[in-house]
This record gives sequence, C-alpha cells and structure tokens, in this order.
Amino acid sequence: LEGMVNFNKLGSNSNLRFDLKNWSLNAPAPVSKVAGSPLTAEVNIKTFAKDKSNPNRASWSGKMGDLYSLQGVLGRDDAISHSVGIGAPPNMPKQGFNLNVASNELNLDAWQDFLSTKGASQSTEDESNSNPIQLTAQIKKLIAFDRVWPDVNAAANYKKNIMDLRVSSPLIAGQLQYQTTHATHGNGLISGHLTKLKLPEVAPDTTT
Repeated sequence: LEGMVNFNKLGSNSNLRFDLKNWSLNAPAPVSKVAGSPLTAEVNIKTFAKDKSNPNRASWSGKMGDLYSLQGVLGRDDAISHSVGIGAPPNMPKQGFNLNVASNELNLDAWQDFLSTKGASQSTEDESNSNPIQLTAQIKKLIAFDRVWPDVNAAANYKKNIMDLRVSSPLIAGQLQYQTTHATHGNGLISGHLTKLKLPEVAPDTTT
C-alpha cells in the first residue's frame, strides 16, 4: 500500500495504490484472479466538510487493472450510490448499486454453479430492503442454459425480491419479471412477454 492523504478545511483527498499480485479469486471469468498474476488497484477517496451546496459526505473512484473500475458517493443522509464497471465504465445510479458489464464472453451457467456452491439462499432475504440493484450488460457471447446466445444487450432492475429484465439479441428479445422464492411460489416465479425467441443448438460439452 502506498499513497498520499491531504487534509484541509474543505475535507480530505486520498490517493491510494495497492499491489494485488498475491490476491486470488476462484470465480468464473471475468472476475477470476490467479495468485501471482500482476494486478494493481488505484483508489481516490474524498471527504467533504459540511456544506449546504454539497449533498455528499464522501466520494470515491478507482480502478483495478484495465478491466475493473468503480465509483460511488455517500450522501449526508447516509444513502450510498455506487457502481462497478467490468470492461466498461461505471454507470452511477441515482440510488443503490449498478453493475455495468461489457465482455466478449460470459458463462451464466458457470456463475450459477459457482454461486450455488457458496450456499447462497434467497429465501432469507429481507423483503423490506428498498435499495435497488441495477445491471446493464453487453455480451458478445452469452452462455446460458447450455446454449450460446450472440450479441446480448440486457438491463435489469432488482428491488424487494423482484427483478425486471429487458433483453435484446438476434435470438431473444422482450421483457421478463422474476420473483424470488416466496411462501406462495417456493421455486420463484417468472413472467413476461417475449417478442422474439429462437433457441440455439445446445453447446457442445467442453469439460471432457
């Protein structure tokens, strides 16, 4: 860790740099990281003195390597708005969290397997949580349901255990809504309207 921290009557300004060479993450692409591979992170953190003209108490921005970037603010009402970009710049929401992804390939099946092994459970989620989660994605090759979907553009909003998804690609287009596990629908509920659906061939198994 190295960097510089400055304080003045208006607040503070910190520029920090991290060496993450020894850090590892055993997750599917594009967030996998092998220990020993070079990776540095740079973060700028600013805090602000009380000022009626500035609604924020703090802000931050940074990047990890050439692929990951982040940005966020902490309001004086303690509300946090932040975004992470993977292969794309952060896309700051008015409220909550946004993930903005641009990738040549993304394997949703691998991610589902990875998350299921972590014991993730949606049944215990707090339905009163009102912090929205947004996702925007541009994927050249999306692997889902053992099939390859080309040139997928998707935008999703998740709030109070309900996800609204809008998707567009040469093979599928439309809007869907997914309600997570609930007493009235133990396995979740999917509804919506598709204007286009053409199932591609099942992708060949490359694991053997």
